Amino acid sequence: MTESLLKLPKGKQSYENIVKNNFYYVDKTRALKIVFEDESSQVLLITRPRRFGKSLTLSMFNSFLSLNYEDEKDLSHHIELFKDKEIYKDKGFCEQFMGQCPVIAISLKDVQGLDFKDAYNELATLICELSDKFIFLKDSPKLSLNDKKIFDKLNDLDYLQDINHLSDVKNSLKNLISFLYKHYDKQVILLIDEYDVPLAKSSLNGYYKQMVDLMSAFYSKALKDTDEFVQKAVITGCLRVAKESIFTGVNNFSVNTVFNREDDLTTIIGFTEKETEDMLNYFGLSDFKALVKENYDGYNFYNHEIYCSWDVVSFCQSALKQQDQSKVVADCYWINTSSNDIIKQFLGFISTKDSDDMQTLVDGGSVKKNIHVNMNHEDLKNHDSDDFWSMLAYTGYLTAAPNAEFDIDHEPIELVIPNKSILECFKLSILQFFTKDESQLSKAHNILNAVFDGKALDLSNALEDALAHYISIRDFSSNEPKESYYQGFLNGYFSSQNDLLKGYASNAELGNGYADITFKNKNKNIAVIIEIKHAKEESENQTRAFEALDQIEKNKYVLNYLGDDYVTDILCYGICFCKKSCYVAFKELKK
Repeated sequence: MTESLLKLPKGKQSYENIVKNNFYYVDKTRALKIVFEDESSQVLLITRPRRFGKSLTLSMFNSFLSLNYEDEKDLSHHIELFKDKEIYKDKGFCEQFMGQCPVIAISLKDVQGLDFKDAYNELATLICELSDKFIFLKDSPKLSLNDKKIFDKLNDLDYLQDINHLSDVKNSLKNLISFLYKHYDKQVILLIDEYDVPLAKSSLNGYYKQMVDLMSAFYSKALKDTDEFVQKAVITGCLRVAKESIFTGVNNFSVNTVFNREDDLTTIIGFTEKETEDMLNYFGLSDFKALVKENYDGYNFYNHEIYCSWDVVSFCQSALKQQDQSKVVADCYWINTSSNDIIKQFLGFISTKDSDDMQTLVDGGSVKKNIHVNMNHEDLKNHDSDDFWSMLAYTGYLTAAPNAEFDIDHEPIELVIPNKSILECFKLSILQFFTKDESQLSKAHNILNAVFDGKALDLSNALEDALAHYISIRDFSSNEPKESYYQGFLNGYFSSQNDLLKGYASNAELGNGYADITFKNKNKNIAVIIEIKHAKEESENQTRAFEALDQIEKNKYVLNYLGDDYVTDILCYGICFCKKSCYVAFKELKK
């Protein structure tokens, strides 16, 4: 990569930061015109899976629309940020909107805690920080004395964090909106990111009713008077929550999810195929278009192919660091960015039919499911099957199949796993759950003991016991490399024993190749190398297991450990699986 290239914006959620510091930006500014010229609704809720770019989109809206609070007539900063962007070509729109609006922009991603008081304190802190941005209101001649007293309370963190003043927090957003309206005599733009995080976290930690009471008042009081004080509110999140439970009494309200048929809104979040290819071309990675498509494409938002922006940017960053481009791989980046707690709530309750359907998806097939358009996080605890499938679709584990009918109000929709990367995420998230209960932990412990003891027969028996009881995803997949499935199976079990392992790696580069699984014991004196094979017939297991053992030796996977002064023993395992049976070949090397 030459110095003239822009930098990759991984993890950047501030539009201004990206533009001012020469990061690559996929130009989504046309979304401004789509959203803010639409007068059909004053409150727009957009839901997309995590890491698709919702926060950056709202940041871009804020940078474009917001007044220069020091000098309303000075638009030089706005021009600098948008002069080479698509929206700047529309002079009429820019004249009407650019730098013309008082804007309140907040993210609720940190409004969470182990109990209600912790979450409440986070919201109080957020309101206090927000009021700081508008500290000039303290001296506004257009605010009454009573208005200023209220504003002073919103600017006092100790006061707000006193739970006795909860009503002040409930009314805080409404009051800030009205104060800005009075000061500027202009309607306010309201941007709320991660609106559903407080609800999701409160449900998991047992204070949902308290949080719903707080957030319902917080949102509804601010949005009820949209005709008077608010020009437009744009709200983003992951799940669509029932309007009646959280936006009580809010009128002129519309929702856009991954299943809606509003074509213009479909592509404003996430990367289109062209945007992805343009990025790969820019960074000299055009040779990897097929690899990126296979691993990160596949999301179908009303018949538009959409890539997860986080995955694409992460891939580019990883590929550019790799000096030998023949070794570039497409890792699963998305799984580490999103909590799977809600999914895990369901896994102990799914039916045999749901389990079979999950296997169908892993095998590359599709399933037809009803999508609940209005969900409450607390209702998820009822473990309704449709809620489970709806949640998988809204959170990005599943997507509409190609040519699916987008009519979820009347018909089930055909769902698939979108791509190879999400297939791995899907399996790992579910695999890891089954290593958390007592029975599965016991099985994982038996497997690990057999590994470190060098007892091949005990390891084979422990693995077959685990496979026999592994009920929620069947023991093999018919449409993918079988070794990959069993590798994921072992990764899931070993993940529950992380406190007993050091340096755990899957597909680590060793010697002249990539070992399937490697790790050390806690004391780092024993190293383990595992190579996995699959046989079509159980009678082939033994032969294939020894072939795996030979591969470890042939590719010199042990070289790295031979040079490790801490390691005294290297335990090499070749394991061949056939459905729910396996054979373990073993060889020990002592230094």
